Amino acid sequence: PEAASVRAVFVGDEDSAPEINWAPPATIHFDQAVRSGPIADTILEEAEAFDADLIVMATQGRQGFLDALRGSTTDQVVRKAPCPVLAVPTI
Repeated sequence: PEAASVRAVFVGDEDSAPEINWAPPATIHFDQAVRSGPIADTILEEAEAFDADLIVMATQGRQGFLDALRGSTTDQVVRKAPCPVLAVPTI
């Protein structure tokens, strides 16, 4: 089987990035990246650069007045994504 690639991208301060402890099977190449900048734009830039087939992201819903006007981060990514987006609600 052809190997798959998974890239975990955290947008924010490196000290705040979650620790991911995952030992993928040999058929999956896994790497992590920490980026800074506007969250939705950075996710979209990474998806383009990585030539992503799928974006998976956690969603918290709308957060305040600006999100009501422009949409949540997830809304912004879904509207402009170059591939399907799987939005997973956080608890």
